[in-house]
Amino acid sequence: MSEALSERAMALAGPLVVKEVRQALRTRTFGLLFGVLLTACFFLAVFAWAVGSERDRLGPTIFALYLGVLGTMCFFVIPFTAFRSLVRELEDETWGVLTLTGLSSADIVRGKWLSAMSQAALYASVCAPFMLFSYFLNGVDVIQSVMALCLVSGWTAILTAVALGIGTLPHGRLMRTVVHFVVLAVLGGGTLVGAIVGLILAKDSQRLLVDLVAVLGRVIFSWALTWLLLRVSAAGVALPEEAASRRARSALGAVTVLALVFKVVMFVTAHGTGRDAEVGQALMCLFLTLAGVVAVSERDGWSSRLPASMRFKPGALRSALLVVLLLALSTATWLVLGVSGAGSVTPRAVLAIPLYPLLYLSLAVVLGRLTPLRSLGEGPASMVAFVVVVVLGVLGSLFVASAAGRLDHRIYNAFNPILGVVNFIERGSNSDMEWVFGVLCAVTFGAVLLAGLTLRARDGARS
Repeated sequence: MSEALSERAMALAGPLVVKEVRQALRTRTFGLLFGVLLTACFFLAVFAWAVGSERDRLGPTIFALYLGVLGTMCFFVIPFTAFRSLVRELEDETWGVLTLTGLSSADIVRGKWLSAMSQAALYASVCAPFMLFSYFLNGVDVIQSVMALCLVSGWTAILTAVALGIGTLPHGRLMRTVVHFVVLAVLGGGTLVGAIVGLILAKDSQRLLVDLVAVLGRVIFSWALTWLLLRVSAAGVALPEEAASRRARSALGAVTVLALVFKVVMFVTAHGTGRDAEVGQALMCLFLTLAGVVAVSERDGWSSRLPASMRFKPGALRSALLVVLLLALSTATWLVLGVSGAGSVTPRAVLAIPLYPLLYLSLAVVLGRLTPLRSLGEGPASMVAFVVVVVLGVLGSLFVASAAGRLDHRIYNAFNPILGVVNFIERGSNSDMEWVFGVLCAVTFGAVLLAGLTLRARDGARS
């Protein structure tokens, strides 16, 4: 019976997952890391047993140390291993061999992700009994242990999906080198964030358990975000005839609507104010900005192998239009919530915040398509251009304001994507912000129009 269940589980997981897991378990690296993790947990248990009689409530400290050890493996080692596995397939040009087996790009990316999560589950199974041992040291309850494992699994899933998405970006030796440093920085930051949350959970779990509905919503959103990232990763390495970007667009729309619904429920139940609506709009626009960078980095046009009558063809133009539509949906939602909520909302702030993503994404499109950066390819060129225009927008406005001796002046920081948003939230109702809003609208409209014409001119069937 057990053999039948194992065979059924392997069939559901897919041949790629089985192959990746078996290959990983046979490597010396996995055995070494597994041994290091087990040894660290054992010595922590011995340390707790040795000093447990001398100190009371040692549980939270030992629990935090266990979370730190497990987090290092799951938040850094596992995602980086998945990243290297994907990049190795692209470097060795074995991706085409995998596609010949009938697997789509989505199947391959999902297999890499499931393989990494399987290894993370093995690491967690080693740490779980030791984490339960912390319960007997006082100060840690079972709910904290279960919640910690749930948070570890969710954060590991997101970071692994992010690492796989970054792994689809490089298209040359130089870009691969740059991307390696990028993924190391991202995973290092993710590990730090996970360690901080784990420390809060170990020392004061009530901060994270104040509202179980909010906790459950964040868990659901984290898995939805993982699904979106996997869709985007698959689109990044898909063959031209797969049109995988359509699925990524559908996932982006679904995740955005899910996030807005969750925020609406939280806003209504918590009796949100107008300021909450403005902050919520800023956070949603930040999320759509990150999604927009990927959207405008898509290749221009579509493959000539696709049916001419097919709706929702791939291409950067259609992906950019989707981001504009989602920004409009977010703006309408938060404007209605702000007007109906307690306290006063500044409609000008809610309307001005999405102008910054539109402005800088449009400038990235123009700079990436009409300058020598286009030699890098549509994807890398747009991402590099976005970073360039954002840095220039921040530093340029600060330089002008510093030269004028008015670092905090609202007009000088009108096009600063950080201080501009803060000024509209803090002082959007002031009369001088009306002039800033008008200029920002005019410049953004011109940039969006120019970007649309650029993408429209480059849109068409690819050979």
